[in-house]
Amino acid sequence: MALLAKLKYEERAGGLVRREQVEEELFRTFRDFRDRMQAIPDRVGATIAGETDPAVIHQILSSERITGQMRIPAIRWRINCPLFV
Repeated sequence: MALLAKLKYEERAGGLVRREQVEEELFRTFRDFRDRMQAIPDRVGATIAGETDPAVIHQILSSERITGQMRIPAIRWRINCPLFV
């Protein structure tokens, strides 16, 4: 009983996040990441197709423009609580 009361208090105080909210946010975050990863060939394909120097190809793929797209975006709100209700 005390644990349930504590969980309800933590949720109201903002210390807990509902599991469904976390799952929805993670789904959106990783879907966005997937979409950005799938867009890379369209963005750099023509440039790489015309290139024969492996070092230049590596540089294109390693450029900040590409690696910036590969970073997983920060979750829009905090999920630093140990419990989900």
